[in-house]
Amino acid sequence: MELTVSVQEGHALEVLDLLCRGRALRITAKEPLTRPRPELVEVAGRRIAASVLRVLVEGGRRERTLLRDGRRVDARVWDRELLEDFALRFSPASYTLWIELTQRLDALARSSQVDDGVGSSRSARRQIRKVVKIAGTGTGDWIFYALAVRHLERATMPEEIRGDLRRRLAMGSPLATLLALEEHTGEGELMVEEQLMELLLPANVRLLECADHLFVDAWIARIRAIPLEPTVPARIVRVQGIVRVLSKFLSALDGAHRLDLVGPIVSLLLRLTDAEAERIGLWAEEPAKLIASLGRAGEFASLAQREALRRAYAELVELGARLWELRDRLADEGYGDRRYEESQLLIERCEPLRSRLGTLMSLAGALTNRLG
Repeated sequence: MELTVSVQEGHALEVLDLLCRGRALRITAKEPLTRPRPELVEVAGRRIAASVLRVLVEGGRRERTLLRDGRRVDARVWDRELLEDFALRFSPASYTLWIELTQRLDALARSSQVDDGVGSSRSARRQIRKVVKIAGTGTGDWIFYALAVRHLERATMPEEIRGDLRRRLAMGSPLATLLALEEHTGEGELMVEEQLMELLLPANVRLLECADHLFVDAWIARIRAIPLEPTVPARIVRVQGIVRVLSKFLSALDGAHRLDLVGPIVSLLLRLTDAEAERIGLWAEEPAKLIASLGRAGEFASLAQREALRRAYAELVELGARLWELRDRLADEGYGDRRYEESQLLIERCEPLRSRLGTLMSLAGALTNRLG
């Protein structure tokens, strides 16, 4: 579809490409677009749909062994065996995200929207609520919101604003929650546990099966950024939030009998403990070096604060041990038992971790001052 656009419309499409593909903005409009014409909306809708479908195809084009009703199925994204009642559903939230961010991006990018020592200003938080709708979102919106979380990292704006946008997007999408590792609770919002349960419903789980390739790089980036938090309390909160989301993810997979989907967590632990991976194996160094990277002595207000950060980080490292405990528990499933096929896939998925358990245990022990 060929369409001649004005400068305002070109800027609006570039904002959309930022959200969908992470492309930098080049066009600056003196006045933001407020009422896009139907032809532009059609183009935007096609771009959103194409970006969402690209995520599904990239993650599902290769044949994978997954579970359906406790049975193994080898299939790709378009094979009927894995689709069941799955459908991409969009609500007006995707349109709202695009057009409202187009109108407000310039204002949100200003440093004046941040109050020192507080974070985003009240005005910025009010604008973010208008940009990101969280009620009634559908599976298509969930992917679009996850892409927005991923690509807003490339937008020029204060980190406080970006963080509030990320948290708001997570409230409206379980995929965005998993991508951002942002915990959230509150009246009128789905808590993380409820979100993940909804994502794991038979009609929605195909989304997770195809989009899990988005997670590991994002998780590593979030973990790598922990020491960059400006204060020790902020680091503690960040680590605790990451631990809680990943822990709830594991619990949700166990509760839904879908531990065949632990692949991203396994990959995360493998990459963090890979001594050969340049700038990736954060946990492959001597424990003392990693502990030193959590903060300089002068940054801690007290010994208790230092220990709180170490304990929080130990809980993150101990996700490996928890995953292995789940593996051992399901290993008792016998042939013909309800979770037998799941147990066999879990054992297969976890096997590469066997050689890294010693590294993880040593690091967790050092963080908590345990011996051996």
